[in-house]
Amino acid sequence: MKFFKNNFFYFIIIGIVLFLLPSGKFDSIDGLMYLNTAKSIVYQGKFSIDNKLPGLVKGTDGKLYSVGGLGWTTVLVIPVWLNKTFNGNPENIEFLASFTNSILAFCLLVVCINLYTLVSKDKKASLVIATIILFSTNLLPLAKHSFAHMLSILAATTAIYFGLKYSKTKNSKYLTLSGFFYGLLIISYNYSFVLISFSVFLLLLIKKFLNIKIVINWLYSVIPFLVLLFVYNYTRFGNIFESGYGSINMNGGDFQIKSSMFEGLWGLLLSSGKSIWVYSPILIYCLYFAVKNLKKYWIDLLFLIVLVVNVIFYSRLAFWSGELSYGPRYLATIIPFGGLVLAKHWKEINKKILIGLVVIGLWVQFVGISIPYTKQYSWYDMEFMCVGSEGLTRKGELDYWSVGEFIPRYSPPYRLKRKLIEVWGNVFINKNGELPDFWWASKR
Repeated sequence: MKFFKNNFFYFIIIGIVLFLLPSGKFDSIDGLMYLNTAKSIVYQGKFSIDNKLPGLVKGTDGKLYSVGGLGWTTVLVIPVWLNKTFNGNPENIEFLASFTNSILAFCLLVVCINLYTLVSKDKKASLVIATIILFSTNLLPLAKHSFAHMLSILAATTAIYFGLKYSKTKNSKYLTLSGFFYGLLIISYNYSFVLISFSVFLLLLIKKFLNIKIVINWLYSVIPFLVLLFVYNYTRFGNIFESGYGSINMNGGDFQIKSSMFEGLWGLLLSSGKSIWVYSPILIYCLYFAVKNLKKYWIDLLFLIVLVVNVIFYSRLAFWSGELSYGPRYLATIIPFGGLVLAKHWKEINKKILIGLVVIGLWVQFVGISIPYTKQYSWYDMEFMCVGSEGLTRKGELDYWSVGEFIPRYSPPYRLKRKLIEVWGNVFINKNGELPDFWWASKR
């Protein structure tokens, strides 16, 4: 507590920056599905959605439901409930709810500071590392947009924090809290995160020995969430294992499995437009230290396991990219674990290399948060990477996921940098608030 009092103004500044990020609207179909479910729960007392939104799946009762779990919806219930309680205009719900991910990002920062302190024993260094991890990686654009990833990342990171806290103190309350946040992770997104984090958790908590009693006690906090998810799935789709994504797969949607991993591996690791190293450059340094010290420290092995499992899993998906601004969002769960590597090897880090990678990362995120990815503008020389593109995608030559992957000059961080001066000039000089799409600058 003393540490936070001593750094009061730092947290105030961070809070202000995050508060300024949202656009004031939900800018993704996924986000709108979860938000409309929350609205339906608060105002009508049901989980089905009356509005016909893209991506909804018909349940066994013939009604429309959002895909996924309850976690992100449950969090969004809070701003919806506040709006209703204080007699707010229903039209303001979207604006109010758009700040949720920024709040979760602030919580993630606090968790990361504490987590890295457990490893480095240096609170000031942990504060610096946590700030780097949040602001120079594509976690920052995720704090702006309306996807469920920030909640999943926060839940996974917090479960790991309390697991490590338990392994050091043997205090059972930390084991319970670890299980609680792992349970929140289970209902927050999809099963892939659960499988990944489970292997991570066992490595972290048990490490070199297997203690069945610890696992059983931990499961006491996890099982209620698992049961809740099964009941929610069964109520909607008549199958405890069906979250709605299966129906999308059968219809040949974005999540259809590929027959080859090559394109996905190239895109996630080596492409100019979607590589995790492009959108989160600091992870290059994390990878270097993790490989170098693989046999010495469990933290380095932990990072590599998370990286490898995520990359292999998502390289098989037809849709693994993140459009213009937020990079490979499915891999964002890796980022806090990269911070763990930095915390472990902080004294070995070359500060010049660190600063260079951070500066590049800050630039990439600045581009990402400034340009709204869901809108299409005349200043694109060719139509690419925009939702609803009528360009090469519709002609069947290249799609808007591919152009930036294989052609460096069409990589969004490079391509869009030329518009930043004009964009910010419109805001501050010409008083044209259309761009960037922050709530305080954009026309609503």
